[in-house]
Amino acid sequence: MRMRDQLRSLEVAYLDQTVILRQREKLATLGTLAAGVAHEINNPVAAVRRAAEQLQPVVATLQRTAVLAAAPASAGDDFAAAVLERCRSDGPPLSPLQQADREAELEDWLDARGVAEPWEVASVLATMGLSSRDLDALAQEANASNSELVGTLTALAHGNMAAGLVGVIGDGAQRISEIVAALRSYSYLDRGTVQHVDVTEGIDSTLVLLHSQLKEMSVVRDYAPSLPQIAVRGNELNQVWTNLITNAVDASAGSGTIIVRTRPGGASVVVEVEDDGPGIDVTLVARVFDPFFTTKPPGQGTGLGLNISHNIITRQHRGEISVRSEPGRTVFTVVLPVDGASEVNAAPAEVNGG
Repeated sequence: MRMRDQLRSLEVAYLDQTVILRQREKLATLGTLAAGVAHEINNPVAAVRRAAEQLQPVVATLQRTAVLAAAPASAGDDFAAAVLERCRSDGPPLSPLQQADREAELEDWLDARGVAEPWEVASVLATMGLSSRDLDALAQEANASNSELVGTLTALAHGNMAAGLVGVIGDGAQRISEIVAALRSYSYLDRGTVQHVDVTEGIDSTLVLLHSQLKEMSVVRDYAPSLPQIAVRGNELNQVWTNLITNAVDASAGSGTIIVRTRPGGASVVVEVEDDGPGIDVTLVARVFDPFFTTKPPGQGTGLGLNISHNIITRQHRGEISVRSEPGRTVFTVVLPVDGASEVNAAPAEVNGG
């Protein structure tokens, strides 16, 4: 019986290493591709961001010029300023129902004065904080005819549309830049095998890259300040955070709460990933780090994610990883010595979803 158990252990270890070697080759290729993509994307995105930033004051000037050009001659040079000052973007936001009522009110006002497609202009004017009473007051202040005032308001709306589009471009470019930066940080491109890293930075990079899986989740970051940097293989450690956070998402069915904690622990750094899912059956807790063990339905997990995470922490960084679970609360705890990678094995472990 003892010989049979030893043979079984050797068989499991062989299968484990075979799968890891196959995954290592695939991920090496993927890492090279990711490095190239990150480099190629970064430059054009940076150019788009700079262009959007430079366009903002230009569009504001063009908007003021367009309003002044469209203003009635009887209004004087201060009319453009009066129109722009009435756009109360700093007022309390309207509820969706109030916004719809305001747009309908403005649409009726514009339609009565012969504006073509008044719904487009009405939507922008409502967003800018103008009401039909404001338009009546502007008409009286400018002593302008309906056609003159309508031309001014149309120029104002179109200028604001342009400013909004520039803002959207800038926000989109900023988001892409954040993703590229997170990708570079996550994979530790252009860095040595072992680095002194900030654990919090690695966790945040992982959360950025997992944003699509966390859309319906509530993520609580409970980070201790001034954590010491630790000597690790940064890309491997980020694979651990990916596995733990992904498992937490799956356990919460994508709509619960995840809490990520960090704290000092003497000569170590402690990281906890907690979810509010149903928990792990007490009879299964001791097996969660075993190779090929998974509680997911067939086809949804390989059973290697937590096993590989265990190997990365214990074998590669001389740390500890454990789990405690009860209904409504499961916590994975990782303890990493500050100098954990100083005597690690040469062979890195790879990531695979659990």
